[in-house]
Formats: sequence, C-alpha cells, structure tokens
Amino acid sequence: MTWNPNDYEELIKAIFIPQKKIWVPDLTVDQYVGDTSLKMGYDSLLLKVRTDGVVRWNPGLTLQTSCAVDIMYYPYDQQVCAWKIYPLISDTKQIKFDPPLGVDGVYGQDAEQNAEWEIVSVVNETCDFNVPSGMRTDTISCIKYSFTLQRRSVFLSLTLVTPTLLLALLSALVFSLPAESGEKVSLGVTLTLTFIFLLSILMDVLPGSSLQTSVFMVYLVGLCACSALSVVLTVLVLSLHHRPDSLPLTKPALFFVQCSAGRACVKKNGPVLRKTSVAPIVFVKECGEKGSAGKRAKGDEVVGNGRPEEVVERSGSAEMTWRDVAAACDYLFSRLLLMIIILATASFCVIMTWPE
Repeated sequence: MTWNPNDYEELIKAIFIPQKKIWVPDLTVDQYVGDTSLKMGYDSLLLKVRTDGVVRWNPGLTLQTSCAVDIMYYPYDQQVCAWKIYPLISDTKQIKFDPPLGVDGVYGQDAEQNAEWEIVSVVNETCDFNVPSGMRTDTISCIKYSFTLQRRSVFLSLTLVTPTLLLALLSALVFSLPAESGEKVSLGVTLTLTFIFLLSILMDVLPGSSLQTSVFMVYLVGLCACSALSVVLTVLVLSLHHRPDSLPLTKPALFFVQCSAGRACVKKNGPVLRKTSVAPIVFVKECGEKGSAGKRAKGDEVVGNGRPEEVVERSGSAEMTWRDVAAACDYLFSRLLLMIIILATASFCVIMTWPE
C-alpha cells in the first residue's frame, strides 16, 4: 500500500480506508472484565494510510480492567495497577511491538482529575512472554502499562479517622464520671455501638479481601474491644460502689486502696498518730491527771506539750468503705485504659506513615 505522490501531482499524500477493508492486529488486553468480548475499533473506523505504507490506527476504547488492591494502609494507601496489550494469536514473527516513545497517549494534559485517586506516575515498556502451542512454544510480544495511583485521603481523614480518634479519647473518660450520675454504663455502651457503626461503614467501603487486613480496621476493632471492656469494668466498679457499709473490707481490697491512695504498701507494726477520730477504734491516752504533775501511768505516751492525741490502729479498715475501693478502681482503670489507647493510637500513626 505505497505509491509515488509525484504520479498524482503530489495531491494524494494519504488515503482513508474503513477498518473492515484492511488488516488490523488482533490485539487484546489482559485483566479485561467487560461484559462483551473485546474488539479494538469498529468496522466503519477510518484508518489513515500514508504514501510510505505507514497505517495510523486510533481505536478509541473504554476498558474495564481488574486490579489487585492492597488495603493494608487504607485510607493512606497507594496502588499499582498494571495491564498488558498483546496479540491474541499472532506471535513475534507477525507482530512486534516497538519501544513506546512516551506516555502522552496514556496520560496527558487532557486527563480529567479524579476525586478519589491521583495518578502519580505511568510507566510503559515492551515485553515478551511464552505461550505453549502443542509441541512448541510461541513468543508473544506485548506492551505493559503500570499506573501508580495515590488515594486522596483528606476527605476520609476528616470524616472517618478524626472522629475515631476523638471517640478513642472519650472511651477513657467513662471512669471519670461519678457513680451517682447513673450514666457510666450508658456512656460506655453508646461508645461501643458507635465503634461498631464505624466498623460497618468501613466494611462497606473496603473491598472484601482476606489477603491483606487494613491496619485502620484492626485499630478500630481494638478500640471497640477496649470500649466493651470498659463497660464490663464499669459494671464491676458500680457493684463495689453499691455494696453496704456493713460488709467488711477484705484484706486485698484494703491493700489495693492504700496503694492507690499513695500510702506505703508495706505493713509496719505500731500505731499511727492521727488527728481524725473514728469511734470504734480510737482511744485517748492523756499525759497525766490533774494534780499528779510529773507522773504518768505506765504505757501512756507523751505527744507535744501534753495535748491529748488520738491513736488509730494500723489496719484502718474502719475509716474506709467499699466506695473508696470503687473510686480506687475508677482511678486505676481510667489510667490503664488511657495508656492502652495512647499506645494503640501512636502505633497506628507510625504504621500509617511507614510507607512514606
């Protein structure tokens, strides 16, 4: 299909032929997931033939292709999608791809911006692969395109990640509410249901895959577990708070309250001098009786300038109630839960920034 333009007074430098009347390569695309069989171009598409026999074929086509998605770093993930164009039947003896001259035909200035993804780079290269054909192996020429896509995460950070972080901090405040408010359990249950609701939203957004697990989903499940644990511990604290005062404190409970109040956790012998009196266990020893100056009974103790002091037994069980035990548990559980949430949040932030 060549001619000398001088034979036609240089008026005919190119002709246009419909696609159905000229040979075109039998190209296909791997990872194609369309409903119909793939066909490049259409019968009435005009192909431009130049005087030197070069044919220009522009088969505009909209393709649906699949891509393996790694959701580990969602919503700050980066995906690499690659697909190949190759002849369906012809081998390298009939069709051979030349190295591409650039990526202008793939991604140029006219490409529209996507609200969810940003194209970071496009790499194209020629490649060959072998296909078994009976007793021999045919070599097929192909051209491979690799797209690097970065998710636009600003919207998801504001609507999904930030509320999760705020709810995580609220989980540690369950134990700060007084038991008399009657809202400790309801707050914990509300936060747990909120985390479950966020999990359902995340499951609808993420593709169903068991090959990779989203770090954000693991973090959200961990927060949900901490919130559920806070509800269980809150019920335990309330049961201690509402125990009758007539029920004596156990030694472990007394030891726990003393340690949480900052007292020495090692038991020492001897009485403790205090200013506060508790009737059942306090006895007063005076320095002497009137008219007996310079004398004192055996076993009496002189404190200061002879002022009577009150001596409280070391056990101190009569001055503490189950409400003190519940308050100490609230203090311990709130600090422990806050520490777990801070460590989990810090680990989540470090892992999310690790790919960068």
